[in-house]
Amino acid sequence: MGCIAKIGDTYVAGTISSAGNREPEMYYSTDDKKTFTKATFTNKISFGAGGTANGFYNIFESNGKVFADMFGGYARSDDGGKTWTWLGGTNGGNIVTDNKVLVRVSDNYFGTRSLEISENDGDDWTKMYEGLPGYTGQSTFALYGNVYSADDKIYVEVSDASSRRLMMLDVTNKKWVETSESSVIPSVANIISLVSVKGVLYISLVNEGVYTMDEEVGFVAIEKKSLSLYPNPTTSELKWKTDFQPQSITIYNSQGRVIQSFNEVDFQSISVTNLIQGMYFIEFKSNQSVATSSFVKR
Repeated sequence: MGCIAKIGDTYVAGTISSAGNREPEMYYSTDDKKTFTKATFTNKISFGAGGTANGFYNIFESNGKVFADMFGGYARSDDGGKTWTWLGGTNGGNIVTDNKVLVRVSDNYFGTRSLEISENDGDDWTKMYEGLPGYTGQSTFALYGNVYSADDKIYVEVSDASSRRLMMLDVTNKKWVETSESSVIPSVANIISLVSVKGVLYISLVNEGVYTMDEEVGFVAIEKKSLSLYPNPTTSELKWKTDFQPQSITIYNSQGRVIQSFNEVDFQSISVTNLIQGMYFIEFKSNQSVATSSFVKR
């Protein structure tokens, strides 16, 4: 399994293929995951890195259409996930939306990267470098990392001589702008995900845990000693240890939306069986303490 997402009342799931002669497949369920039907592609999917692998790793909705971000490009469905069209693209790309436009980082596997915007649901793309530090009109430019969406805003990771930080897309003026908050990112590891929970940005770094936004100094690590989650990743049950007694627990999805909440906590584990696969943030609160971490549901 590559990924699964809930679009309206339909679950959409995509597979990963590791063989060049076998295309990845998409399935959908309209009966709460009891049965899945294989979706139809109107054209042939091409393959990913080196021509030997491709798969789905993110599925999302924008402007009433469903998009599947893949290792080797992307696909779109106009009927809620039942019929798909492979729209091509290149290896290593990442596509996000603010529910108005699409933005992607495109990488053709041979090192030619571009940062692009689409205003017509992925039919056409134009390069989008204006406003980035160091950009002076070049046809190629590379002082940026990946793109992320949170709270219907699109961010890009940029690096220059002074810092590694986030910039935000000004959709109206078609350029990147400095964010109002200080958004310096620690250079210790690559970003796994960026989400917004109750207006606060959180970032997850590879093997470094979760960082939260401090408007004066940028992203700072959330204390790990106050909270541990296990097993993580998990398939059915999530347990925890804290150095305080939480009075409430809230689970957020990767878009920062509340998925589950619990009050008057007198237990040490919860079932996550009904959650779809993906990354989640979990917040533990008492009158004096707050602890936040992330976990993965498989």
